[in-house]
Amino acid sequence: MTMTRVKLVTMAIGFAALGAAASCGGGVEGTYSDPNGTIKLELKGGGKAAMTFMTQTQECTYTTDKKKIALDCKDGTPLELTQSDDGKTLQMPPGSLIPTLTKK
Repeated sequence: MTMTRVKLVTMAIGFAALGAAASCGGGVEGTYSDPNGTIKLELKGGGKAAMTFMTQTQECTYTTDKKKIALDCKDGTPLELTQSDDGKTLQMPPGSLIPTLTKK
């Protein structure tokens, strides 16, 4: 291979890796709710979130570390949620009164 081709292949692999990393980073974003729709959690870009219980919405922030989501709402106790391997549900901490939330 010529040097130009090697550079082009290297650049293409680099861009593909960046695209894959970017798509993995946004995997947690979305709207999750309990089966009855009473509780809704909206995880937005930039670490912003909103938790709605019945008609009361509270602004929150979150950070992620692999499958763990640290959710911090202004007027509540911080929660550590766990995302399922398929990314479709969020499990609450043991002993929590909030049921499993499913991505909509």
